[in-house]
Amino acid sequence: MGKKVFLFCLIFSLLAGLVHGADNSLNPLRGIEEALSKGEISYAEALNLKVTAIFAPEKLPPRFRPRGHIKSATFTLLEALKNPEMLTQENRFVLHRPTDPEDEDYYGSGVTVLTYDSPSGHFKIHYTEDDTHGDAVAGSDGDPDTIPWFVSEVAQRLDEVWSWMEEHDYPLPPPDGTKGGDGKFDVYLLDLEWAYGYTALDQDGYLYIVMDNDFVGFPLNLDPAGQQIGDIKVTAAHEFLHVVQWQFKPWHEEDIWWLENTAVWVEDEIYDEVNDYLHYVGYRYDDLNDNGRWDPGETWYQPDGTPGSGPRPSRWMDYPELPLDTLNGWYEYGGVIWAKFLSEGFGTDVIGDIMEALASGDAWQAIEEGLGMHGVELEGVLPVFRQKNLWRDYREGESYPPPRFKATVTSYPASVGSSFFPPYAMGLRHTSCEYIAFEVPAGVDALSFELQFSPGHTELEVLVLLISTNGTCRVEELPLDYSAGHGSLDLTDASLYQRAIFMLMNTAVDSGGISYSIQAEGLYQGLTELLFPHIASGEQWWTALVLLNLGNDADITFHLYDKDGHEIASCTRQLRSFQKKVFFLRSLFPEVTLPEDGWVKATANGTHLLGFEAWGTHDLEAITTLWAIERNK
Repeated sequence: MGKKVFLFCLIFSLLAGLVHGADNSLNPLRGIEEALSKGEISYAEALNLKVTAIFAPEKLPPRFRPRGHIKSATFTLLEALKNPEMLTQENRFVLHRPTDPEDEDYYGSGVTVLTYDSPSGHFKIHYTEDDTHGDAVAGSDGDPDTIPWFVSEVAQRLDEVWSWMEEHDYPLPPPDGTKGGDGKFDVYLLDLEWAYGYTALDQDGYLYIVMDNDFVGFPLNLDPAGQQIGDIKVTAAHEFLHVVQWQFKPWHEEDIWWLENTAVWVEDEIYDEVNDYLHYVGYRYDDLNDNGRWDPGETWYQPDGTPGSGPRPSRWMDYPELPLDTLNGWYEYGGVIWAKFLSEGFGTDVIGDIMEALASGDAWQAIEEGLGMHGVELEGVLPVFRQKNLWRDYREGESYPPPRFKATVTSYPASVGSSFFPPYAMGLRHTSCEYIAFEVPAGVDALSFELQFSPGHTELEVLVLLISTNGTCRVEELPLDYSAGHGSLDLTDASLYQRAIFMLMNTAVDSGGISYSIQAEGLYQGLTELLFPHIASGEQWWTALVLLNLGNDADITFHLYDKDGHEIASCTRQLRSFQKKVFFLRSLFPEVTLPEDGWVKATANGTHLLGFEAWGTHDLEAITTLWAIERNK
């Protein structure tokens, strides 16, 4: 392709990754953004680098090339439309429609552009079989009298999408006069290399769609008919919903995240078999240590169930701490899960109700109004949404990973808190959620939790999910004193549970971050035993036991055994709460000859001990350590 029309999925978007302070590490154009932020290039240079990165990435140094496929390049188009004076002459082609006579650089000078009307008569497909610039559609045979299969497939799928929109009473676009040759809606097939497609608005205010010409090399999907046909289906659905969204209300920057949520949603509504959206929600994995996050060495899976290779890519489910309206070039696509939650819970019509409500407000106002038509409030819906994500309680939830836990606590006392380092980490942000798991170790009979948070934040809601030892779940809402910024929970029967999962949610749509901290204490009421399996006997050797008391003040009883398990001697020493102490065996048992291959047991009531043993020679040339074996009753 000589020069390609500029990707335009949505007009009025901002560089929202910067506005929201969201993680931009997955943005395909992040190399350019990073260079701009460091002052290495000017704004105008960055703008032109982005245009080149989209349409001719091979011309750029590797650091500036796109890193992965994406649905659209909205941010770059917005910048170009806002700053046409900054575009180089080579890049000004992006301001025109592919068949505008003012610019022949789309398909290239001298290239024959053919057209095909869809069977319904709603669409005119523009394409070429001339591969001079790489734009020949898949299935081209050089004969203009035959229609390549790719073109026929695009036309068929667009007709199906039109029919779906019509059946659901969505507003359809009006004729565009003589644009593209007649009043039919125009769709152009061009080699986009890295993008699926985009929706554009020409200088006369008419919309059109551009789609890739073959979808070769794009990520896999699950369509039984093949990856290329699957990509045609989802791109037709995604981009035409953007056209329909414009009929409800011209695109506005504050709504873009929701428009992308629903554009990916409609892909799966119309073409359930494709499941391309799984690339944006996240990749499931084997959580071998049950800590609520993927760790190196754990197997993760592609959407088709085959094991992935290398590090697992992070996606939407890995960032529950981001607000739902985050817009950063990738998160808004994974937000399809929010639209799916709404449609699966309240019916497909709820999405249309929200779209209609957009005419009189922004996306959040429209969502609140749309939910109100179904008898519910947004503030009450958000906690249900976050619970469903945790259990993956969706029609296709078995293909999703769980949301990433902020922390998993396995020993006590412990403290976990929000991150609050403006402008990057702003505490618990609007519509976000943080999951913290507190495991119940063996020997812990009770757990107590103290929550401190920024006073006055009535938008904070905390649910505690108590997972019993038999796998059942009980949900409790943590009572909060908003004026004092405090909440507490005493789990006196902790031994009945495997873990307590705290879900901290900011249910507001526009509040600042909420800082918080949770202090957790464990009460050890049973008998704790530490076994030290080795004694270094002989005059040239010493053996020491190192103990740390994590509970209350306690009397520690040491029992000395020979290799056959016969107790030889015992003694008691005191260890204060949180005291660490070294006990040399010869000092504990001065009147006894330490048995060869013997061992020691340390016991205590009502506390929790950690320890290890060390032994070596007196000249310190040989020293060895070994963790104690813990046994709780």
